[in-house]
Amino acid sequence: MIYLALRFLANVCSLSVPTTVHDCCGQVVCVPDCKSIYRVPLILEDQKVVEFFTSRLGLPLPTPRPRKFLMKWRDLADRWC
Repeated sequence: MIYLALRFLANVCSLSVPTTVHDCCGQVVCVPDCKSIYRVPLILEDQKVVEFFTSRLGLPLPTPRPRKFLMKWRDLADRWC
């Protein structure tokens, strides 16, 4: 349920950007208020921010990332929320 709400908020935030801005599609990041700061990287991962910066900056990160990527971080966030 929370995941769907976050997706809805991300869509609303990205639609609120004027369409006259050149090449803004996919460059709007929406991070809603969270119970814990540990949730922010997980939200950014869901919004594919890592892929954006990897391609934009030419960073040598493996794609696709391993399944265990952020697993320990997710456990930490679950523990402290």
